[in-house]
Order: sequence, then structure tokens, then C-alpha cells
Amino acid sequence: MATPDAHYVDSESYSGVAHISCGILHVDRAELMKQHRLDTQVEAILVNIFGGIVNCAIIANGITKACRELELKVPLVVRLEGTNVQEAKRILSESGLPITAADNLEDAAKKAVASIKK
Repeated sequence: MATPDAHYVDSESYSGVAHISCGILHVDRAELMKQHRLDTQVEAILVNIFGGIVNCAIIANGITKACRELELKVPLVVRLEGTNVQEAKRILSESGLPITAADNLEDAAKKAVASIKK
């Protein structure tokens, strides 16, 4: 529940931010991103991965693959924390894709909301 709750920024709710968090396989994340891309009410996507045993490099590769396959048109904010997080951040930053990295959940929510307000 933390990710949806974080969308309340400055006492406003931003329902146009779709969130994807851990607990599902990277293949399923690609399917979720596809569904969110097709939903015209989704104005941004926030991916929040936090877990000690989660291999963030695998997640980062799945995210970049999904973005390329889906030709994502909405802003994407990614917060990663877990095993291989530095490698994951390198993968995302060197991907050439317009992915905004976030340091924590609050930072991610603010960046996602700011991308909608533009």
C-alpha cells in the first residue's frame, strides 16, 4: 500500500500514476506495462522495487526490454532497492531510454506527479 499512498503529494491525489511493485515476475511486469500503456487514464508509471533478495539487475533488464517492445509513451519513474542495485541503476542509465531514476519512494512519487503536471 505504500506506493499508492505516496501518490498523495501536497494534499492532492494523482490517480493517473500507475504503480508496479515487486511480488510478480518480470514477464508479468511487461504485461502490466502493456496494459497501463493501453489505458488512456494512465499518465505516468512508477515502478517501485524494494527487497533484499530481489535482483534489481534482472528487474532493470526486464524494464528496459518492456520499454523498447512497447514503445512506452508515458513518463516512467523507477525506484530500485535490493541486490545488485548499482548494476541495475547502470543498466537503466545506459539504456538510452527516458527513464527517471528515484532514490526512495517519496522521491519517486514526487517525480511521477511532477511528470504529469508538465
